[in-house]
Formats: sequence, C-alpha cells, structure tokens
Amino acid sequence: MSFELTSRTSPGKTIAIPVEPETGLPDLPEAGIQSADVALASPGSRVVDQSSIVPGPDPGTYAYIKTTAQRNIFRIDLP
Repeated sequence: MSFELTSRTSPGKTIAIPVEPETGLPDLPEAGIQSADVALASPGSRVVDQSSIVPGPDPGTYAYIKTTAQRNIFRIDLP
C-alpha cells in the first residue's frame, strides 16, 4: 500500500504487510484497510522507504526501480 508517492525529493513510502504462509493472503481487519494507521497495526507490517515496490517472500525483501539522470550543465558556444 503506497501512501507517499515518489517525488523529486523523496523516493516515496509503502507499507509492506506480510502474508500468511497457509493462505498466501495477509491477515486483514474485517473492515479492510482505510488508513495507513490501520495498515501499520497489522502484525509484522513495516514502512518501506520506496514507492511502487514488487514484494518478495517477506516484508524485508522487495524490488524497485531506481532512475537517475545526469545532465551537462555547461554551455559551450560553437562557431
């Protein structure tokens, strides 16, 4: 559940909620997840400092895309 999207100054934030090994589903409240506080109250959940992650077998393992740009800030006038 991404609750802070990626921006120029932040990689964003996602709440990772572990799944039950027997069902492959997380243990969620009956009313569902209405806010970040409810998601963090789920046992084993944690905040990951990345947005748009691809989950792995546990909340500590995930993949994400990291993009960088390098630009030339100098201007050279050619004849």
